[in-house]
Amino acid sequence: MKNKVLIILTAIMLLLFVMSITTGSMSISFPFKNSTEKVIFMMRLQGGIFALLLGGLLSLSGYLYQLVFANPLTDPFIIGVSHICAIGAVISFTYFKWATGYQVIFSIFLAVIYILLFYIVLVKFGFQRNREKFLLLGLGFNIIFSSVLTFILLQSQQLSQIMFWMMGSLNKGNWTNIIVLSLVLLITILIMTVFKKNLFGLHFDEDIVRTSGIDYNKGKIVAFITASVITAFCVSYAGIIGFVGLIIPNIGRKYFYTDILRNMLYNIIAGGSLLLLADVISRVWIRPIILPVGIVTGIIGGIFFISLLFLSNKQK
Repeated sequence: MKNKVLIILTAIMLLLFVMSITTGSMSISFPFKNSTEKVIFMMRLQGGIFALLLGGLLSLSGYLYQLVFANPLTDPFIIGVSHICAIGAVISFTYFKWATGYQVIFSIFLAVIYILLFYIVLVKFGFQRNREKFLLLGLGFNIIFSSVLTFILLQSQQLSQIMFWMMGSLNKGNWTNIIVLSLVLLITILIMTVFKKNLFGLHFDEDIVRTSGIDYNKGKIVAFITASVITAFCVSYAGIIGFVGLIIPNIGRKYFYTDILRNMLYNIIAGGSLLLLADVISRVWIRPIILPVGIVTGIIGGIFFISLLFLSNKQK
């Protein structure tokens, strides 16, 4: 059953990938009639691969954060990690004119510091197991970070360009960035495979896990650092794309439970598929205007988030 789900999702992903290449305001014929069609095809091909990688990474990030906080409502966007990474990228670009690589490093630094602070506040004040307070804390930080971002943007000479990027854009989908994100994904897969036993332990109560000989703290450290690094890369290259890390892991948990490796494969495939779908919708919604994909994922994710809140309330 589990393998069938993965096979079906892979088929859907391939179908959406073909749609992302062939969908747009300009039609493409095969073989190409002119050089313009070839250029458009290559741009869409790069954008499709870029969306696949971003979606898979964002979904894995959300899955790992949910393991760390033991809360299905956790997502890099909801708890403020995406916004702190965006602050790092915007400060790097606006004030220091740093290249993307330095932006990523600065964003990773801010993300790790912030998530440690967030976790300490949760544990110290007992918010971790209270979903309402957990969400309110995340919302509070998001409001602060959004205000800081707005302040920085008002001083920027490239306001419109940065605003479009912040709403989630696939414009940086070139071969160089695709190679970088491919390496990030491969390293993430390697880390999750090597530490699968420690990550598996995060599904259960800490006291129970310790008696079985699994290093619970190592699992948490690996998960939150890996998730923070992933988020920093994604935000630096594509801006803030919310809710992918919320929607996909929650659905997958119903099929794969505590199976780390199958959950990992599922998140890569399904996360990529969701962002491909968002990319297709962003192109056809208001033709010939191409919307930022973050707008589409925000609408889908907002509906899903509200649904989760109602379901969790019914379970109580």
